[in-house]
Amino acid sequence: MAALFLTIFCSTAIALILKYNEIKSGNIIILLVGNYFVATLIGFYFFQKSSGDISLFTALFGLMLSFMFVFSFFAFAKGVRAAGTALASLSARLSVLIPVILSMIVFDELPTVWQVAGLFFAVWTIVAFSVSSKKNPHRRLSRNDYFFLAALLIGIGLNDFCMKIFQQVQPMSEKPFFLLMIFGFSFFLTARRSCRESLFFRP
Repeated sequence: MAALFLTIFCSTAIALILKYNEIKSGNIIILLVGNYFVATLIGFYFFQKSSGDISLFTALFGLMLSFMFVFSFFAFAKGVRAAGTALASLSARLSVLIPVILSMIVFDELPTVWQVAGLFFAVWTIVAFSVSSKKNPHRRLSRNDYFFLAALLIGIGLNDFCMKIFQQVQPMSEKPFFLLMIFGFSFFLTARRSCRESLFFRP
């Protein structure tokens, strides 16, 4: 239960930080660099405390997933800007549909009663949101708005499912190294982008 509340808190906090960054006209790239720099330091700390098991597969998998992490964060920022904090957070939470459904297909996992109920309410939320958005004359979402919300939902959902794949195929002793690779490569990607923009727009 504590993990659930912590997940909800972090997801909401990210949306609020992105909204605040937009209001202050902040640079999303700088925000991403700072985020992944801190995450890399935390990942390195836990890696140092672990057994230190590593493998080439885990490193390459972490590299691949880092692109998806950065993409999802960009989609989150675009979703907050296009549709608002509430709807972007809703899309992020509804992304749980993807790993649950894919786990049922790929790993033949049978959902529990609570998971079935959760899927039902998630689908009901999507339908209710669609109906309410059509009835609201003050808030009309464009196709681009829906695209960013869908990209956010799919991106986070695939990230979660990739974490599930790692847990199924790799020893858990390599998880600290896996997280370090994800955050480290994500930091490299965003820092590289930040440097390129600084050089390009340099007066």
